[in-house]
Amino acid sequence: MAQPTHFADYVTVVTNIDRKKYGKRIVPMRVLILGMARTGTESLKKALQLMGIYEVYHGYSNLFDNPRDNEMWLEALEAKYDGKGKPYGRAEFDKLLGHCQAVSDIPALCFAEELIAAYPEAKVILTVRDVDSWYQ
Repeated sequence: MAQPTHFADYVTVVTNIDRKKYGKRIVPMRVLILGMARTGTESLKKALQLMGIYEVYHGYSNLFDNPRDNEMWLEALEAKYDGKGKPYGRAEFDKLLGHCQAVSDIPALCFAEELIAAYPEAKVILTVRDVDSWYQ
């Protein structure tokens, strides 16, 4: 493991976590926000954070917060849509999302049924928006 050599090493957020190897459930999954992008998911994420639900995996968290998550999302998508590998269930989602109390938006939305099955104790929120205004 790399040793800190500069002050910035102590205050910089780690964004290269191999969740497949090190990920595990450390907080309960409490909320699944299963609405399309641009239907209020970002506002709902912020509201949940104000209510004390921390670490909401939202939208492009996989791109900016920890790009290595894309490896697992791709594996899950290939299993679901291409039949390659084992479909994701609770064990796999716990590795990928174990640090989160809520998820929203893409890519989690692609696994709505699987997430509901994996976390039956979680509350589900479906955000909606008028199709015409959403399309614009």
